[in-house]
Amino acid sequence: MNTGPVHRTWFSRCWVLLICLIAAMSAVAKDVPEVMLAGLPEKVGVFEMDGGVQTYDEPGLGASRVYRVPGGTWITVYLYDLDTPVIRTGIEDKTIKDACQQSMGDIKEMERQGHYADVKMAEESKVTLGLPSEKKLTLFSVTYSLSLVRKEVEEPVKLFSQLFVTGLRNHIFKIRVSRPEGGTGPSAEETEAALKILMDAVIKVPGKAAD
Repeated sequence: MNTGPVHRTWFSRCWVLLICLIAAMSAVAKDVPEVMLAGLPEKVGVFEMDGGVQTYDEPGLGASRVYRVPGGTWITVYLYDLDTPVIRTGIEDKTIKDACQQSMGDIKEMERQGHYADVKMAEESKVTLGLPSEKKLTLFSVTYSLSLVRKEVEEPVKLFSQLFVTGLRNHIFKIRVSRPEGGTGPSAEETEAALKILMDAVIKVPGKAAD
């Protein structure tokens, strides 16, 4: 009796079941963005935490947190996964490349909607940072400038920003550093030191809520 098709059907079903189980296990094991961000230090270098963790209603958008220094420079940290089951550390996953491109596209869309003006954006590049823990992390980096249009302010506010995107802790890890034109703030070295401390902290912080 020829059982070839039966065996192939059985194997296909087992393979689909295995893939579903792996995806389910990955989802269960995932760290929680708001828990990780809530566990970050209140101060990183010269930057201090400003407010609580911001969560978003749409699934997959995760959470964010802001650090700030007097003079207007601030760092925004984002952790999210866009409902992607597995995201590798670093920039090799297509998810990370797409996330970087989407962030750039979002800025241009805000310009089209009239919230930003005079957007100037460089091409993305790759940077590798040595962290205080002696780990190394590779990220996409994009620098840009724009004018923030506010109805209550006659003159737009000019901002200079740098965006970093990478995969970390099975999530998309994004950091945006922004400073207003003419503002006083930390040096480039102080800002880079704070970024490295933050990246190390995200690697180490617990990601599960306490029972």
